Amino acid sequence: MRNEKIVLSLNQRTLRKAEHLAAERGSSIGELLAERIEILFGSDEDYEQRQASALLDQGFHPGGVISGNQHDWHER
Repeated sequence: MRNEKIVLSLNQRTLRKAEHLAAERGSSIGELLAERIEILFGSDEDYEQRQASALLDQGFHPGGVISGNQHDWHER
């Protein structure tokens, strides 16, 4: 899977804290953020399941039009 770069704006105080934390862990700010984002989403399967559940919760219209009434349906 190909990684994409993003641009992020942080205030100086937050940036200094992030730099300090990354240095303590022998990491970069980008690696720290990527790790945290992955934790937020969980595994790919979990993420896909949440997306599918959200779509089901929204509901969908399969198309078509229901014609007739209950009486007509029972006579067929």
